[in-house]
Amino acid sequence: VVLPEFSKYTHKARLWSLDKAQSLEELREWHNRNIKFVNNYNLTHEDKLPSLEYVLTKKFDGLTINLTYDEQGILIKAATRGTGTVGEDVTLQAKTINSIPLKINNYSTIEIHGEAIMTREAFEKYNSEALVPLKNLRNGAAGALRNLNIKETAKRNLSAFFYDVGYNEGEAFKSYEAMMSFIRAMGFPTDEYFKVCRTLEEVEKEINYIEEVRFQLNYDIDGVVLAINDIKTRELLGNTVKFPRWAIAYKFE
Repeated sequence: VVLPEFSKYTHKARLWSLDKAQSLEELREWHNRNIKFVNNYNLTHEDKLPSLEYVLTKKFDGLTINLTYDEQGILIKAATRGTGTVGEDVTLQAKTINSIPLKINNYSTIEIHGEAIMTREAFEKYNSEALVPLKNLRNGAAGALRNLNIKETAKRNLSAFFYDVGYNEGEAFKSYEAMMSFIRAMGFPTDEYFKVCRTLEEVEKEINYIEEVRFQLNYDIDGVVLAINDIKTRELLGNTVKFPRWAIAYKFE
């Protein structure tokens, strides 16, 4: 199937990009702002926020993909991030990723996002047969999803990792851990690395660990994402014009 063009898709909830930190000092400033916020809130409110916990996940270097499932649990749309509000409909392209479930055991409209990636194995296999070899894994993934020729997408043999529910008409999640348990239970491919940290020392240790194993992975990452675990704290912190205040991406050199 070769499509004439991409149609636009308006996401049900905005896909935010993340603020970036390139030093532990910047992470410390962010962490201190969060501590101050939680302490101030708890001083002035009866309902207390829990102590801060950060969930660390790898920052995949591919192409963001947003999947929409209807109230029958059927995949009805896959879209790129685009502007964060409007993306491109890549439903047929996404369906070439075998690990994406076409139906899930969930009966309310929901949007789940993740990252489409190309593994080194898929990249090498493709390049061994391609007339025009791909330059890198990221271009391989992005070029495949944004290809109007579905056969070409399928040839790239993409993979994906899912890590966020952006829109949910069902029961709300209390924590990021609960959200990730749901994503796994629904059969989405997820990365096994998911660490809860309570101190900046723990965060630093994990960042060092990921930086060490980075080049042993069979896909590309360019950093670590830190996100607050408690959803109520996230909602109270809210967003700036551009970024959520409750998450930050630590970028490697």
